Amino acid sequence: MYEFKFLIITIFFFSILFFYMKIKKKETNTYNIEVILSLVIFIYALPVAIANLFGLDNFQLGDDRIINIYFGYILCALLILVGFYVSSISFSSLNNNEISDKVIIDKQRLVMFFVLFAGILLYSIYILTSYDNLAQMIQDTSREERFANAKGKGIFTSGIYLINFAWLFLFYSDLRSKNSKILKIHIILLLLYILFFSASGDRRVWVSLVIGMVFMWSTINKLPIIKMIIFGVISLVFLQVFSKIRGYSHSIDEMFNFFILNFTYEWFDFSSGEFGWHYLIVSDVIDFVKVYGMEFGKTYMLAPLVSIPSFIYENKPTGLSPWYASIYFPDYFSSGGTLAFSFLAESYLNFSLAGPILIPFIFGYFIAVFLRFLKSKFKMEFFITICASLLSTVLIFARSDFSAVINQIVISIFLPISIYFFCTFVIRLGTIKIRF
Repeated sequence: MYEFKFLIITIFFFSILFFYMKIKKKETNTYNIEVILSLVIFIYALPVAIANLFGLDNFQLGDDRIINIYFGYILCALLILVGFYVSSISFSSLNNNEISDKVIIDKQRLVMFFVLFAGILLYSIYILTSYDNLAQMIQDTSREERFANAKGKGIFTSGIYLINFAWLFLFYSDLRSKNSKILKIHIILLLLYILFFSASGDRRVWVSLVIGMVFMWSTINKLPIIKMIIFGVISLVFLQVFSKIRGYSHSIDEMFNFFILNFTYEWFDFSSGEFGWHYLIVSDVIDFVKVYGMEFGKTYMLAPLVSIPSFIYENKPTGLSPWYASIYFPDYFSSGGTLAFSFLAESYLNFSLAGPILIPFIFGYFIAVFLRFLKSKFKMEFFITICASLLSTVLIFARSDFSAVINQIVISIFLPISIYFFCTFVIRLGTIKIRF
């Protein structure tokens, strides 16, 4: 019976997704942020459901609980599309999205170099105030210690998002100019960037940058959906393996040796890692609501407060990830550890069965509103950069609560844009005029 339900739900998802794409009358490409988000949710929900087909129930949840959670994720993924489509047909399209001329691009690039410098400066301050030297950050600091060092220094750690945003804009403008020599420099710098943050055990920084660059490349070269899927599968396999070795050492050589000596095919059991934990989280939240009742939207109302810097609001809410860890894994939480959460779990925590229906629809609706607003205000190069940066939020959406999503949007999009306009204002004081 489980196998039949799994097959029907999966066919249902792809049928609606195909129907949605036919209605929109456009080929599947990377401009469809809502489609990417739905596919990310589907991929995130898939490993545990598939593992259970082969009798692997790592968290002892049972067939009924697993298939219900799987259906909940699929329902959320599809309702995001519905909300997005309803929003798209509710308003006339606002389009000011023409490509900038070379003079404007050159001036925007100048400002972006200032943003890049600001990001490097802020992140350098973070390193200098948290570690004795760069080697200590790369080699001698555990993941938990890095999170502890970053506490209260969000304004400085966010410098990395300024770097990524500015780099993405510069990369896209160079990509459009088809300057092969400059693009080779981008690739060399990117490899060094990946090595540095891989050695420090932090994959989010470079993964979001790489995916943003692939997104940009595909908007020009129209990368086919099959190649996008292949790229996604290879990326998932690499990240799964990396998650197994990053805690062993910060040395690239030691991580490679650990991989050679300890690799087993069990490493490819996605249901036992990050792709599995969220099922346990949703299951625990379902049981929690049965005992203590719903939150009735409380976590969504408090979520924006989480993004306020600690030096302004010291006792601000902490989001649902620490809350969950403190209740279900108190020893791990007391040692400074936290866990990812789940947007499905949060929707259920607030509104029970109505949550997975209501919340994804609202999300999809306002994602469309947000993108339409950005498209009306910025020219093509800037809009594509924002979309590429938004992908970092899309990729964590399934494993996050609303406060984490808001915080990611603030530091990866709103902060860089604010710094960009500030730098523009400063340059204008020097009589250089920038058009947007």
